[in-house]
Amino acid sequence: MDAFAKATDRSGEPGPGTSPSWATPDPLCRLDDVVITDALAHRPTRAADHRLEADVTATLAEELASRPERLLQTLCECLVATGVAGSAGVSLLESADGSTRFQWVGLAGAWSAFRGGVMPIDASPCGVVVARREMQLFENPARFFGGGDLEPPVHELLLVPFFHAGEPIGTLWIIAHDPKRKFDREDGRLLDRLSRFAAAGYQMSRALQAARISQSELEVRVEERSKALRESEERQVFLLQLSDALRGETNAAGVARCGLTLLAERLALDRCYIAHGTPGADRIDIVDQVGGDRTPPLPGRIRRSDFPQAARAALERVLALEDVSTAAELGEAERRRLRELGIGALVAVVPHKGQKAPICSLGVISAEPRRWTRCDIALIEDVAERLWTAMEHVRIQATLRASEERLRRFGEASQDILWLRDADTLRWEYLTPAFEAIYGLARDHMLAGDHYRGWLAMIVPDDRPRAEHHIGRVRGGEHGVVEYRIRRPGDGAIRWLRDTGFPIADEQGQIRLIGGIGEDITDAKLVQDRIERSEERLRNAVEVGGLGLWDWDVTTDEIHWSDEHFRMEGYAVNEVRPSYENWIARVHPDDRAQTETLLDAARVGNGAFAHEFRVVHPDGSIHWLQSRGRFFYERGRATRMVGAIVETTDRRMWDERQQVLIAELQHRTRNLIGVVRSTAEKTARSSTTLAEFDEKFRDRLDALSRVQNLLSRLNDHDRVTFEDLIRTEVSALGGGPDRVTLDGPAGVRLRSSTVQMLAMALHELGTNAAKYGALAHPAGRLTICWSLEPASAEMRPWLHIDWRETGVPMPPEGAAPQGTGQGRELIERALPYQMNARTTYRLEADGVHCTIAIPLSLSEPEGNTA
Repeated sequence: MDAFAKATDRSGEPGPGTSPSWATPDPLCRLDDVVITDALAHRPTRAADHRLEADVTATLAEELASRPERLLQTLCECLVATGVAGSAGVSLLESADGSTRFQWVGLAGAWSAFRGGVMPIDASPCGVVVARREMQLFENPARFFGGGDLEPPVHELLLVPFFHAGEPIGTLWIIAHDPKRKFDREDGRLLDRLSRFAAAGYQMSRALQAARISQSELEVRVEERSKALRESEERQVFLLQLSDALRGETNAAGVARCGLTLLAERLALDRCYIAHGTPGADRIDIVDQVGGDRTPPLPGRIRRSDFPQAARAALERVLALEDVSTAAELGEAERRRLRELGIGALVAVVPHKGQKAPICSLGVISAEPRRWTRCDIALIEDVAERLWTAMEHVRIQATLRASEERLRRFGEASQDILWLRDADTLRWEYLTPAFEAIYGLARDHMLAGDHYRGWLAMIVPDDRPRAEHHIGRVRGGEHGVVEYRIRRPGDGAIRWLRDTGFPIADEQGQIRLIGGIGEDITDAKLVQDRIERSEERLRNAVEVGGLGLWDWDVTTDEIHWSDEHFRMEGYAVNEVRPSYENWIARVHPDDRAQTETLLDAARVGNGAFAHEFRVVHPDGSIHWLQSRGRFFYERGRATRMVGAIVETTDRRMWDERQQVLIAELQHRTRNLIGVVRSTAEKTARSSTTLAEFDEKFRDRLDALSRVQNLLSRLNDHDRVTFEDLIRTEVSALGGGPDRVTLDGPAGVRLRSSTVQMLAMALHELGTNAAKYGALAHPAGRLTICWSLEPASAEMRPWLHIDWRETGVPMPPEGAAPQGTGQGRELIERALPYQMNARTTYRLEADGVHCTIAIPLSLSEPEGNTA
């Protein structure tokens, strides 16, 4: 409203009578190119006189209530009387003689003499305001519109339009004749507020004028409206009665008959009906109808094609025919068919339309032509909508009852728990009888108190977090499944439950309920546990037994291998996809043809496959596998094969070793017999009595036994070490560490063929020491040292043994020798002969000193002999 104005360049003729005379503006001075200073925006605003505004408003309100025809003039007088303006006026737009002009219907102040005058719209500042539809301020408007001869002259002109139905109908304006008077924002605001009174006064004046002109017509309209109101009230009363009557009906047929009967009585109809149709089908079914004898009953089914124009019109609008004989919207054939049905007048309403859903229509019939009032048609439409809603309601209720009954029966028959909870409070809304059987509690007991906490208390503590998380997810809109355990309060039994939860949303998509199905899976868990334990036992047995299993689907060529099977074939577990090709690729090339031949023979001959073959691992090692399997058949065709394999590499190695051991045993037995024979012969020659022979022979057999005991504990890769041999012999003599010193490297291994002969020599030395030498005298000492001479390019390694006795009183020179001399003979003659040994045997001043050097095998690892 504070926007400054740019006036137009169009001039106008001065109005007749007492209208002011505006001169035609200079055509060279176009108002569109002149910017008028926005005085309202840049002038200081005086303080708002709200009391003045309140007084003026009160005066105008009283005038509007008592004398609205004087409101516009009173408005102008108040503006002048309060000193707001030197002149104030109201200009109204009017059309006369084909042109539009302003009439000054209100005017006060210095220009009051011009009241009632007119001004062409194109020659008036009011025209500019109406064209721009906003407040305008003109300084010295005579510069643009002329009128400089008017008295008193105009220094400032402030105008504001007012509107009716969104269109400008006039202007309210004030004039400052005094050059010192400058309009400001407060003036603009006041003028804008008062322009609303101008608009109200205009409307009231027009209304009073219209009322005076058509008083009788108004009274008729009032009577008609009163009648319509009474009819509306009566219609509402009837509709309430109809709703009460329909409320007692429980099926769609009852609803339809009740509604049709009441409507026929209300409107004095000859027949009412409800019809159903299907879009696109040439068929209309009359499903319900009531009526008297004036019209015959309608057929149960009619063809849509017999009434094409009526059917189309009924789908587009309410079809109301007051006289079917003269209905212009129908063809002659349709009018004739309607008359044949006994119809004189007809109204058809389609309350429900759809492309796929059935079309339901309500029709009313009069046997004679009848004028249908708007009230009649409105009542028929209301009844149609209510009948349709009521019929749908009872159908939905019937469906709901049937659904609830099915749910109840299903819940009672189900062994699973069906439950519903309030999504906010988590209180149970519904529980089936299966709850009592599974939880061991009555439903009434569980539905009392804090449902949710009582339920959680029965869940095993370790499973509660999982169950609570599951409920939270379902409340959040997710579907979920959870398994948990409960402890029944009655008997303390543990039961496993699997709960399937789901959210239930309302029409607005808000989750109001959550539901679920609780299944007792305790027995299944026990069976699963037994199966898992059985599988674990089988797996352990297979692993402990070293079995590799396979299951071959011959039809699809899919094969399952156990983990051990992969390893036996030389694969890492799941390294390759089990297949016939990956199996046969590992079979030794020399065994492959025979293996495949035997496998094909077993498949064709329905026999067992049993074969031992070799496989080659990626590292080149050879492994023996024993395989057994059989085929299964359907209609004579092999479809499946299962079997097991076991690695026989170790067994074959032990078989081979056994053969070696047998040969070694035979060899050792022959050698032992030879040694025993030789010992017996030599002992016999050196013995003078049988008792002496027996003692010496037993003693030497014990030495041989000890050697054989050492040899029997070794495998074919082990050897008797010299340390073991000498310690065994010394231990048999009873020599302790205070009498005997042993010094030499450990791990010097001896060939089996040399052990017996060396042992016999050491035994002879030990026996002599025990009877006559270092072990026979308290001051005697025995020192046995040995060392290893490593092999060189020219010779094998040698074992050097040094046997030295000290502290032994020796017999005088020339005395008869002690003992038989058999041991010395063995050392000096037999060892060099049989073992290629180097020996010395001397009787020194304080005891025997003997040295023995024997060659060792070149195959002995030197790392074990040092």
